[in-house]
Amino acid sequence: MFTLEQEEYAREGIEWDYVNFGLDLQPTIELIESSKPIGILSMLDEECIMPKATDLTFTEKVQHGWEKPKNGKALHPGSDKYRPGKFGQGFIIKHYAGDVEYRTHGWLEKNKDPINEPLARLLAQSTIPAISSLFSEYSEDAAAGGVVKRVKRGAFRTVGQRHKEQLGQLMTQLSATQPHFVRCIVPNAQKRPGKVDVNLVLDQLRCNGVLEGIRIARLGYPNRHSFAEFRQRYEVLTPGVIPKGYMDGRKAAGKIAEALQLDTSLYKIGATKIFFKAGVLAELEERRDNLLTDLFRRFQSAARMHIARRRILKLVNRDQSIRTIQRNARVYIRLREWAWWSLYVKVRPLLAATKADSELARKQAELVMAKERAERDEKEKLRLEELKAGLLAEKNKVELDLSSERQLGRDKDTMLQRSKQRESELEEKISHLEKELDLLATDCTEIDAQLEALKEELSNARVDRTRLTEQVKVLEKQEADWRKREIDLMRESKDRSSVQSKLEGDRSALTHQIDQLKREVTQKEEAVKRAKERADLSVAELEKRLQLEKGKS
Repeated sequence: MFTLEQEEYAREGIEWDYVNFGLDLQPTIELIESSKPIGILSMLDEECIMPKATDLTFTEKVQHGWEKPKNGKALHPGSDKYRPGKFGQGFIIKHYAGDVEYRTHGWLEKNKDPINEPLARLLAQSTIPAISSLFSEYSEDAAAGGVVKRVKRGAFRTVGQRHKEQLGQLMTQLSATQPHFVRCIVPNAQKRPGKVDVNLVLDQLRCNGVLEGIRIARLGYPNRHSFAEFRQRYEVLTPGVIPKGYMDGRKAAGKIAEALQLDTSLYKIGATKIFFKAGVLAELEERRDNLLTDLFRRFQSAARMHIARRRILKLVNRDQSIRTIQRNARVYIRLREWAWWSLYVKVRPLLAATKADSELARKQAELVMAKERAERDEKEKLRLEELKAGLLAEKNKVELDLSSERQLGRDKDTMLQRSKQRESELEEKISHLEKELDLLATDCTEIDAQLEALKEELSNARVDRTRLTEQVKVLEKQEADWRKREIDLMRESKDRSSVQSKLEGDRSALTHQIDQLKREVTQKEEAVKRAKERADLSVAELEKRLQLEKGKS
């Protein structure tokens, strides 16, 4: 139980020094049940299979196994819990409740306890459920083919072995469940009602471990609440501390605990729960009950005051109504004997016709006003419908803009991913270029030679360019002369077609030659330009490498 408690402290992240509360009892358990070194039950099982073994030899073996040697070093971890018996054959074991003396007379015979198998099967078939359940492992079930099936039994087991198996099953079940205990206390030895023997009850509580359990529980935090439950139950004690709206449960519990002025040593805040020392929740419950009692008392007082006021107001209204009826009755008695009143009663029906005409006119006026209101309402309805249509169109436009904005956001996300991918590709390219730069450092001599060759080629290209430019100028001059001559010839004779065709042929040939020369000049210029660019790039790379070499040196 205390192990589960401490495991929960660890899960919730509460500062707690782990305490093994079973250390005092472990030596006694090992003294009785352990196999290495051998314990009392294991030694008893061993004696049961030994020939010529008796209770006396078992007792002597136990005493020899746990007697303290001269050097004072114990042979068994539970030796401090063992003492030889005072009288006869036996020994004394120190248990949690006190010292218990055991007599070993008849132990070997009782430990063997052989069960007659046919008798056990007969008892398993008993019609009394209590008896048949005790021998359920010997029960027989007939198979479909008439073959009798029976649970297989292992080798012969002693009482001590069965005790260990049952104890192991019990511990396994306790480990897999949440244990809860019910302590049965005998109030007195005489079995008399209404009488409590205090010393007897305290002895039972002490021997059952209840007092020790209370002591251990007071060391820890036995009371706990989840954050939501704690806030729901005790927020009424701290009005105004927790703001309206959402707040983290852990923060809310901490604020409430601070507002309640609780000592920090009396509570701990875990991951999902708040834990309290013994008695803290009882005090909080008392404060809550007092507050709720005061609130209900004031609510009841206000409710009673409201009910009393309503009752008094009803009595006052009833009294005023009675007085009004009495006053009207006295006035009617006086008017009944008055002559003018009799005349008024007779003339009053004649006034009904005039009143009906005025009422009809009033109704007609109201009808006209109602028609006007209906027309205004119809116009207002049309205006509102137009406004509604405009608002719907605007709403559709806004929704369309919103969808386009969302699509744009998704496109931006895609572009961001692409840019990140491009960035990674560029980084890889940069690393690759850095490697190529290292390789180019070894080609510096070759590039210098190429640079000289390019410079020489550049000078030759410039000479060719100058020569071709002069040829172009000469040809352009000749073309101008031919054009001038053509004009003169056209003026002289228009019918000299043969001469004209010849001139046109010469002209086309010259034009073709001029175009060819221009193309050659353009190609030479482009070659010169490319050579110049390569030379500039080579010079820039060489200067950069020289700077890098200087920086490294």
